Amino acid sequence: MNILKTILLNKKRNQNGQATIELAIILPIVLLLVMMIIYSGIFTFSKSVVLLAAHSGGREGMFIWNKPTYTQEEKIEHVRQAINRVLDSLPNSESSDIDITDDGNGILMINVTYYFKLNLPFLEDITVYEAVPLQTEVIYRYNQPPEEG
Repeated sequence: MNILKTILLNKKRNQNGQATIELAIILPIVLLLVMMIIYSGIFTFSKSVVLLAAHSGGREGMFIWNKPTYTQEEKIEHVRQAINRVLDSLPNSESSDIDITDDGNGILMINVTYYFKLNLPFLEDITVYEAVPLQTEVIYRYNQPPEEG
């Protein structure tokens, strides 16, 4: 009986610290998974904000593009302001690229590029970018003014 008791007590003593070692192995993996979920959510939110900004600029351009009271530069500036109002909800939005093109046939093309920065030290080594470009392009058709004649 004493032998059995000794074996059981030794077995309990040998398991001291096992939970600490298991935690040391599992915790970094769990934290990495949680960080990946959070960053993918932030990335998806940023992508949807960039798309919303492009559409907001397109709607603004569609309404003012035919108004003769505005010059071409003023129209482009109004569209840029509409896009920037939406992009202001993102960090580093001032580094975004906005390209507005009018083909002269009633089509307004808006291209918005936002540079999504992850604060990870190894990102540039993996992707060659220090920031991931999120780009979206929208095309809006506007009514051309009637030709006089």
